[in-house]
Amino acid sequence: MCLKITFLGLCLIFGVFGRRDEYFRINNLTFLKEPRGVYRLLGNSPAENLTAGIIANVEDMHTLFLRDDSIREIQPGAFQNLPNLKNLIIQYNEISKIPAGIFNNFPKLTYLELGDNQISYVDPHAFDNLTRLTSINLDNNKLSKIESLWFEDKPALKYIHLDGNLIKKISADSFESLKGRKSMSVFLGDNPVETIENDAFKGFEEISVLSLENLNLTSPGAFLQGLKIETLEFNGNKFKCVEEEAFDRVLVADTTEMRSNSLEAECLNKIRLWAQKHNKTVFT
Repeated sequence: MCLKITFLGLCLIFGVFGRRDEYFRINNLTFLKEPRGVYRLLGNSPAENLTAGIIANVEDMHTLFLRDDSIREIQPGAFQNLPNLKNLIIQYNEISKIPAGIFNNFPKLTYLELGDNQISYVDPHAFDNLTRLTSINLDNNKLSKIESLWFEDKPALKYIHLDGNLIKKISADSFESLKGRKSMSVFLGDNPVETIENDAFKGFEEISVLSLENLNLTSPGAFLQGLKIETLEFNGNKFKCVEEEAFDRVLVADTTEMRSNSLEAECLNKIRLWAQKHNKTVFT
């Protein structure tokens, strides 16, 4: 038997083993409240459209999960006065666009997860004012282009996840706003990329991980020349060979992964010998 106590919109349920589940209700939305300020929207809440002010004035909220809640739209101003929010996870919903003004009031936000939605459009200024953001995840959506302004004025940004979208071209200006950055990790795998312009990553001073897995690349091209990379992921592309004279501008990373390509045996042998001579690690 459980004892249920309700007051001021807060519901406490005490189980037979002394476990306490705490529930928070605001504007017809019900959240499971966990320790350390973690709030999870419950799936039975009517949340298709998050209107202005619908989640507001929750000062102890540190992490907010909106996962698999059938959300279709988030209006600018939906989140207000959440001064301590650091992690926002809006995942496995049906959102198609991200307008400007949704994330304007998050002075401490460091992690933003928008993966596994239906997002085809993100306003160039959608992520303005997120000056403490370290990681942004837009995996598994329907984006067809990368907008450099998404990353502007974010000095703490380290991780960009864009896997599993509909991006066919990585332009020279895709990451222009990140020129001079160090220790960035950029994930672009599982996109139908056919073209990467030569200066696409030129602005980065140093890249920790550059993931270009499972694209439609038949040749590495010249877009890696001059870059400093710790780990480069080329797994699952359509390479048959890398020309020997291009090794020094393709195998630029400390570690390069080239598994699941169609590399010819003679080419493989040349790559391995070159890597050994130049103190590089190549997985094929």
